[in-house]
Amino acid sequence: MEYPSHPTIFSLIEEKSRVAPKHIALVDGLTRKTYEDFYSSVLIVSDYLLGMGVNRGNPIMLVGENSIALCTLLLAAAKIGVCVVMENARRVSPEIKKIIECSRPSHIFYLHANSEDAKRHSFDTTADLVSTPELGEFGLVRGLLAEPPNHIDADVAIIIYTTGSTGTPKGVMLTHDNLLYIARMMKRYRSIGSSDKIYAVLPFTHVMGCASVLLGGLHGGATLFLISKFNPKECLDLILNHGITVMQGAPAMFSKIIEYCSLNEITHLETLRFIGSGGAPLDKDLKKRTRQLFGCDLQNGYGLTEAASISWTRMDESNDDDSVGRLLEGVEVSFRDSNFNVVSNGETGELWCRGPNLMRGYFNDSALTSAAIDPKGWFNTGDLGFQHSDGRIFIVGRTKDLIIKSGFNVYPLEIEALLNSHPEIIHSAVVGKQVDGNERIHAFVEINKGSSLSGGEIAAFLAENLSPYKRPDSIQVLPFLPLSANGKVLKSQLLIEHANH
Repeated sequence: MEYPSHPTIFSLIEEKSRVAPKHIALVDGLTRKTYEDFYSSVLIVSDYLLGMGVNRGNPIMLVGENSIALCTLLLAAAKIGVCVVMENARRVSPEIKKIIECSRPSHIFYLHANSEDAKRHSFDTTADLVSTPELGEFGLVRGLLAEPPNHIDADVAIIIYTTGSTGTPKGVMLTHDNLLYIARMMKRYRSIGSSDKIYAVLPFTHVMGCASVLLGGLHGGATLFLISKFNPKECLDLILNHGITVMQGAPAMFSKIIEYCSLNEITHLETLRFIGSGGAPLDKDLKKRTRQLFGCDLQNGYGLTEAASISWTRMDESNDDDSVGRLLEGVEVSFRDSNFNVVSNGETGELWCRGPNLMRGYFNDSALTSAAIDPKGWFNTGDLGFQHSDGRIFIVGRTKDLIIKSGFNVYPLEIEALLNSHPEIIHSAVVGKQVDGNERIHAFVEINKGSSLSGGEIAAFLAENLSPYKRPDSIQVLPFLPLSANGKVLKSQLLIEHANH
């Protein structure tokens, strides 16, 4: 088989195995892998893939959670130029089945390491049970080779499926250059280096976890502590006992940490030098509380699966506002109205972007790709925002989330930011629902354990700070808000389960 000649994500560990062979690369429970050991495992597994007939013509699928096995297979595939469909094992079986039908992988690996869900999927599909020293136990489904073979450009590294408003999965093709670009930005703007110990809980099956955390960490020669599921007590144990220096997660994760520390009278965590939030809006109150606990700013950023990492806040600047920072090197943005005309600077418009972070396109869907990316390479993010005169970008909501109540535009993000500023609210979600030709605003909140905060008290709090047309028609206090694997609130699930109550 002809090996890829262009730079790949495999080059990250190839280099580190030479310059820092004995440095610890991955920590997975009691298992530790040096860069040299990790590199050797990847070479063995790449030969294993070739031996079972894996080829560049079709992707393979990895169903799992953060583990050494997942990292090893990802980089082994990269070494031989095979594209990988990254799939989180926490998806339900019908969703995974639909993605299998869309991607038509030649082989499916259900990686049991750190994932009871992957085991369950493996048994449900009657996969062959296999075990190797490098990957541990996994379920293998083979013989799904599509005829004719799928066309995948040689430089496409991974495909991550997202589900749009129609419910149809969209396979986002990300190239090696896309991923390496983000990894390099982590070193440039976040100073990731060999002295860092990274709390790696963001799923590697999602773009932020894969590119920023895993590949950014490997590019910097850091040590990654692989975590499959977030638990505040276990997180604090790692920080206190292993000197974690870098941690990225969704805002809900930081809220949970703050709540746990408050209940256990932990007032300061000293070892962390960089904490970053992504995947969901970040409010100013949470930033203030994290600074009090960690002693450093909670950095913010903005991106999508299709255009990961558009803008980041800077560590050498004040970050007490709710902006998503400045553009990364080489990235351009344009704010446009509904007629695609560029709006004046500072005015709210739909955000379009282009640059080295932009996906190759949607897998096996040229029509959808053409609809999302114009002939000049501009991608429509579907997010509404504006750019300040000093370059900072602010996101005010999504086009599809905009609520029009009695003729007024209501941005859920504004209401959520206010709700989240309440000291007894962990996080919130605001959604709109059509009723008799108008839209009703529904707010859902999760409060601190032991709090007796009521919906009426929340309504009174909002009334002091919101115009009448922005105030929710209903407020429901729930034990918890449903979250996706990467920390986003599942608003569609809230609508289905609660908005009729």
